Amino acid sequence: MTQQRDLFRPKTARKPRRHGSYRRQEPPRTPKDTSWEPPEDFQPAATSKEGQ
Repeated sequence: MTQQRDLFRPKTARKPRRHGSYRRQEPPRTPKDTSWEPPEDFQPAATSKEGQ
């Protein structure tokens, strides 16, 4: 049974690796959002909720 576990190990290790790759693609998206600065007149509902 120990040998079978070794074969399963590589499969489980593959999943975590995929998550890391996906997370790495998300950070680059945040900088683009910050670069876009809405005018002071523009106040989305998200900000009003944060103020409350």
